[in-house]
Amino acid sequence: MRHTFLWGVLPYVAFVLLAAGTVWRYRYDKFGWTTRSSQIHESRLLNVASPAFHYGILFVLVGHLMGLFVPESTTRNDKLMYAVLLAAIGMGMWAKLANSSVSSGYDYRESIAPWARSLFTLRPDVDAMTGVPLTFQLHAVIGMTLIALVPFTRLIHMFSAPVQYLFRPYVVYRSQEAGEPGRRKERRGWEKVDS
Repeated sequence: MRHTFLWGVLPYVAFVLLAAGTVWRYRYDKFGWTTRSSQIHESRLLNVASPAFHYGILFVLVGHLMGLFVPESTTRNDKLMYAVLLAAIGMGMWAKLANSSVSSGYDYRESIAPWARSLFTLRPDVDAMTGVPLTFQLHAVIGMTLIALVPFTRLIHMFSAPVQYLFRPYVVYRSQEAGEPGRRKERRGWEKVDS
């Protein structure tokens, strides 16, 4: 029963949460599809870090490591997502190291890969996961959890078409302390705008 749930039901629960959560988020928080500020204020750093992050995530799927450097204002959902992401990365590394030697290693392409492909035919081959080392199984479960969390975290921004990203100016966030030049006391109500 547990075997069938983990490898035949849980993947679809993760995909349904991904799809339904994404639709819900688009419907109720369309303008919240953002990574929020990276809090990097210097444009020289943005010239290097921003393209490296986005191209890295698109082409090598390793760029998400840069996303681990988050500002203090990260939400609870994002903190959970980062914990799950770190767990997935750590468990994946542990699975590989624990099941490999210098001359040979566990070949996930003979078991986990056929199981993953069978999910897309809607005929999950749960028996393919029989005999898979526990560390690889835990890595897969953590990965499904991460997929399910996407709509509820800053990872949702991956579904936004990044075409305009290539041509937009950098956004620089600045703060001003009270008493600095240019700082004025906030007023209540509408102000007349010169035309």
